[in-house]
Amino acid sequence: MKKVPILVALSLIVVVLQQAVFSNIKIFGITFDIVFVYIVCYSLTRNDIESIITALFTGVIRDAFFPGVFGVNTIIYIITAYLAGIVQKKIYRNSIFIPIVFTMLFTILKDALYFSFMYLINYKPIAFSIVTKVILVEGISNSIVSIIMYKLMQKLNRTKLLKEEWKF
Repeated sequence: MKKVPILVALSLIVVVLQQAVFSNIKIFGITFDIVFVYIVCYSLTRNDIESIITALFTGVIRDAFFPGVFGVNTIIYIITAYLAGIVQKKIYRNSIFIPIVFTMLFTILKDALYFSFMYLINYKPIAFSIVTKVILVEGISNSIVSIIMYKLMQKLNRTKLLKEEWKF
């Protein structure tokens, strides 16, 4: 129960940083998505239920700031947290390649889901070449950011407040 205020504060900080700082940094017209990277890295280091709840809360906060269809980010974050929660049980968590590879894979999934949702609601049709550029550039930039975020999540998980109790 003592984790909840910390996770709420952390989620709010990440969303505010995204909106205030990272949404203004563009590489080839694509912005970093540190909220998504936070969800991926958090889910790769924590248990699946906790990750899904964090993704739900963070997604709702993010959707409140995101213009357009409310709930799209929340759904994508929950799906990502669920899949990353499955993956984290089967991987060696201390490898630096884990966040890079899975952030790239989950970014591809996120963008595919996002463009599918937009297509289903007849939002502006997007050319395939633009979609592939967005996925590639965003995947690479998110993967780079994931190295830092993953290390921060690992440090945070070793703190007294978030350290999981060993159970037999």
